[in-house]
Amino acid sequence: MGRPKALLPWQGRTLVEHLVEVLREACGDVVVVASEELELPSLPAQVIRDRTPDLGPLGGIRESLHAVQAELVLVSGIDAPFLDAGFARWLLSRGRTTACRVGGRVQPFPGVYERRLAPIADALIEQGRMRPPFLLEAADFECVEEAELDSTDVVRSFNTPREYLEAIELSEWRGSVEVVFEGRCRRIAGVDRLIESPGTLSGILEIVDGDGEFSVSGHVAPGYEAWLNGTEPVRRLDVPLAPGERVLLRVAGDDSRPI
Repeated sequence: MGRPKALLPWQGRTLVEHLVEVLREACGDVVVVASEELELPSLPAQVIRDRTPDLGPLGGIRESLHAVQAELVLVSGIDAPFLDAGFARWLLSRGRTTACRVGGRVQPFPGVYERRLAPIADALIEQGRMRPPFLLEAADFECVEEAELDSTDVVRSFNTPREYLEAIELSEWRGSVEVVFEGRCRRIAGVDRLIESPGTLSGILEIVDGDGEFSVSGHVAPGYEAWLNGTEPVRRLDVPLAPGERVLLRVAGDDSRPI
């Protein structure tokens, strides 16, 4: 993605803030499972860190099951912008481990998992059986078929910049992206700034950078630097830009703080 999924903008805040609010409405208590190095905004939720990194989705499920007291846990991936509280409550009302089958495949998120499955998740991880469907099968889960869903968007997720931008397009969230060129970059681009629809930084720069001056192998070229929203340095040009975001492109080595 080029950016942490949890911190991607969604409707004017980060995706993790959006989902915590949705799940608080549905469930009350919310646990956020995150890697040790990820810096999160202040959240009205319990934040726990992965005991063992790089275990994938099953590791996150395992951590959540050990962290809660409730017998049923609604578990979602962070990349679920269309999950809503009503659907979450409906899944929980099934009263047992439940997952949806969409496009012929069982989707582990969002799903309901029984707390009793925590030691089973531990055993699966120990055995190297890291796919969440193994845990669902061990639970003899209830499968909700696609025909029972009002919309499959509630289980829509994204793993690439393109899929994230498609989710923005599907939503009612509208706005533009601004790319500002400073100093020599302004002379090369021939403009002070571009105001464009949400997209990748590479797609926006192509409008003024036909010779590829600003890019090398999908990254910002040596001698230049890009700053996202004045605080975050950007190297990859496939980074997605959401409504309201701003990128400053300038010659590298300027010690002044981007604005």
